[in-house]
Amino acid sequence: AIHMRGRGVRSVRSGRAGDLICRIVVETPVQLTREQRELLEQFDASMCAMTMPRGTRRARIRSSMASSRSGRG
Repeated sequence: AIHMRGRGVRSVRSGRAGDLICRIVVETPVQLTREQRELLEQFDASMCAMTMPRGTRRARIRSSMASSRSGRG
């Protein structure tokens, strides 16, 4: 969940904005064809450079996924 202070609905009494709490659900397809998997990996590679620097959570997740695919996870 993402908690954003002061971004929610305004109070009728005080006029102050409340907090906005966003719950994010990410669903990743499980059964992909080889072509779909390759396209998804290409998309991930193109987005990785724009969204998060190396050595962050994304890198840990990617290495975890790679080791689980190879049977080491």
